[in-house]
Amino acid sequence: MVRFTERLRSRGIQKREIWRFSADREKAAGIIKEKLEGKQSYYMPEKEAAEILEVYGFPLLESRIVRDSSEIDAVIDEIGFPVAMKIASPDIVHKSDAGGVRLKIKSLEQAGKAFEEIIKNAKKYNPTARVEGVLVEQMAGDGVEVILGATRDPKFGPMCMFGLGGIFVEALKDVTFRLAPMSELSAENMIRSIKTFNILQGIRGNPPSDLEAIKACLLRVSTLVANHPEISELDINPLIVYPEGKGAVVADCRIMLRSTEA
Repeated sequence: MVRFTERLRSRGIQKREIWRFSADREKAAGIIKEKLEGKQSYYMPEKEAAEILEVYGFPLLESRIVRDSSEIDAVIDEIGFPVAMKIASPDIVHKSDAGGVRLKIKSLEQAGKAFEEIIKNAKKYNPTARVEGVLVEQMAGDGVEVILGATRDPKFGPMCMFGLGGIFVEALKDVTFRLAPMSELSAENMIRSIKTFNILQGIRGNPPSDLEAIKACLLRVSTLVANHPEISELDINPLIVYPEGKGAVVADCRIMLRSTEA
């Protein structure tokens, strides 16, 4: 191990330290405690999960929950077009399967129609689902979609996952895993070890993706799940990555909490 470290240093690699950044850990712990109060587990849909991600500095899109179509005008005034609209329900995990997603909404007429369709589809998909409304979210720009995730192994503890995201993650199964908390070097190796890394480097005239933004988000996931053992599962899919230097943004997320009390 000493010789290995010396070789790394001789190559100028000084990134094996655990990445540190500022986050209000107590605030996140308070949110988790409130959601788990009196429960063994709790599923946090996108809007709720985003509360914790915001505490840890993830780049998020502006969004609002609309519970009645009469509220759409005021929400659009705040967010602006175009928007994405998604079912908000703790009982519907896969929103697309339920017909609960509409993208690139550009008018109030489209938004009103989308609201009615989403609610109708959700009730048909799961008649007993608790429907909190429809999430109206700022539409992200085009970019490369990747997935970031975490799970908690009973023996090894928190493990982070990274791969190409969106609809391709289940088809390609091109993902990689690391134990948390991670060093910067581990995060970099994680990104570069997927088979489709060339897509992030830029192919067929597309610009290289912002790898530093991906790395920062991976390290935030790593720290988040290491700090809060109640997080049993976390998915950010997709994280939309823009060209080099332009950053990334969380387009969808969910968190599963489980009580650590015996």
